[in-house]
Amino acid sequence: MKKCWLILIICFISLCFNAQTKDEIKQIQKVLNKADTLFRQEEYKKALNLYERAYRLCECEYPYEQIRYIMDGNLIIRKERRNK
Repeated sequence: MKKCWLILIICFISLCFNAQTKDEIKQIQKVLNKADTLFRQEEYKKALNLYERAYRLCECEYPYEQIRYIMDGNLIIRKERRNK
């Protein structure tokens, strides 16, 4: 029983320290909105840079997924080959 409470307390403390302020959340959202716009415009290099920036700010799942999608799909290389 004590072990469960200890784990619960540790989780609560880690959540408090990892919480984002309103300004940080707005900044992350702004970066992600710009990244999504660039992604739709097939500006993958620029979008990738912004997704990486957003991921460094929050380590959220969405920017990580977008980074993996761009990298695993070789979208930058594909676009460069199409434009030649």
